[in-house]
Amino acid sequence: TFDDALAGVRSRALEVVAEAGATATVFVVSDHLGTSPPWWPGAPRTLDAGELDALVRAGWTIGSHTRHHRNLVACGEGALADELAGSRRLLADRCGTAPELLAYPHGYHDAAVRKAATEAGYTAAVTFLNGRVTPGIDPMRIPRLTMGAHLGAPRLALQLARIASSWPDHQLDRVGPDDRAERSP
Repeated sequence: TFDDALAGVRSRALEVVAEAGATATVFVVSDHLGTSPPWWPGAPRTLDAGELDALVRAGWTIGSHTRHHRNLVACGEGALADELAGSRRLLADRCGTAPELLAYPHGYHDAAVRKAATEAGYTAAVTFLNGRVTPGIDPMRIPRLTMGAHLGAPRLALQLARIASSWPDHQLDRVGPDDRAERSP
């Protein structure tokens, strides 16, 4: 999976993933195609519409990363519904199919966010909490193995070799800063 839909996903990852005989999922911030991401100063631009279409043609799954990459825990009910349902609608119009998968921006979620995501039509959501997918986990709290340029093949091998029970609890009820009092409308 690739969050933020940065342009490097098309220029670097598409070929590598195809050579492995696989596809992937890219989580798109629907209102920020082809822009410098305001949530990540200094990052390269995001995929533009044509590059996103190329991933769709290559069989990749398009997931939502919301409309604006906001902290969903801090959103009020109206803003939360707009971030989730609005992104799903825009991506359906853009890609021809409504995404069923969601990646929480910053990995932040709580019971209200998970409920709103389900109500918006998502069937599963991923977090930033490291862990293994095991039977019985909540599909709205799927852990991942996060990787970055600073983590190489030895680190990935170590993570893959860990037994599921060695991971910390990733089925937490709430993940994010304690800012509920600052909910936006």
